Amino acid sequence: MKKVVWLIVMAIALTSFSSQQSLASSIAGSKCTKAGITKTVSAKKYTCVIVGKRLVWNKGVAVKASQTKQASFPITIGQDLKGWHWDDRASKWISNQPVPKCKFPIVPAGALADFSKATIVNYPGKVRGGSYKPHGGVIWNIFPEPYVENVVVRAPFDGTVIGAWDGIDESGIYQFGLNFVSDCGVMVRMMHLYEAGPKMKLILKAINANGRKQVGETYTVAKLKKGDVIATNVGTPYGAPYVVGAGFDLGILDLRQRNKNKPFGLAEQTTGFGGGSIYYAEFGVCWFEGSWLSEQDKAILNKLPVIQGTQSDYCGKQ
Repeated sequence: MKKVVWLIVMAIALTSFSSQQSLASSIAGSKCTKAGITKTVSAKKYTCVIVGKRLVWNKGVAVKASQTKQASFPITIGQDLKGWHWDDRASKWISNQPVPKCKFPIVPAGALADFSKATIVNYPGKVRGGSYKPHGGVIWNIFPEPYVENVVVRAPFDGTVIGAWDGIDESGIYQFGLNFVSDCGVMVRMMHLYEAGPKMKLILKAINANGRKQVGETYTVAKLKKGDVIATNVGTPYGAPYVVGAGFDLGILDLRQRNKNKPFGLAEQTTGFGGGSIYYAEFGVCWFEGSWLSEQDKAILNKLPVIQGTQSDYCGKQ
């Protein structure tokens, strides 16, 4: 009986393979409608060419699997002038597309990361480490505790990566980050991510196309779906004791309007990228409050000890 089943399976497989080969071979030399158009069949790309007075498909060229994968996930380097972007003349974030109403919470329970085993939080909107930080952070462990592996970060909603960066930080550890924006105009800004998910790897490869070893914030346009893995590990698994630990910086910004409370801790406002930029500092929100995170996630995070003080230009003032 097993032999009969095996023979049937093999017959189906061979028939399918034979059909694909037959379809591919029948395309070459057949009629097409417009010179220059292409189609891909059975890992071959065919182009419509003029032969004599006829339009026919050529013999085709093999398409690498990576090329097909890249084509299914388009990435553009540059500012997205149709979607959310910074307008220098108006000095604000704008979108040239219809902006839908936001659905709250912006980040559903567990959609960004599993915070249940986090141990420390850091408040957004304050000066720390010698500079202003509109973002806070969530930490799973710090030295001398063992590094916590497999802290997975996911896209919490359907949205667009409008900026990305990576490189070796001052302690010699590879890190990357991104600005991820919903269509309704809320940005989730993440830094100190360590190992990238599949689509994020392609984005980081795209911004490194010129062979740069350390890349600052780079405008990009790349779509992610809710649940896409952004990072499989976070923070720094090795290095100097003061930097070792699993955690990532998290900022949430409401691009639709400036923060009601001007960030007093921001000594000098600048344009351009960076924590001290009005790009971020004047649009930051306290993600411990409001409806940015789910009630479940807020309940978890609000019970955790706070590192580097509870002062904040955002929290408790909105």
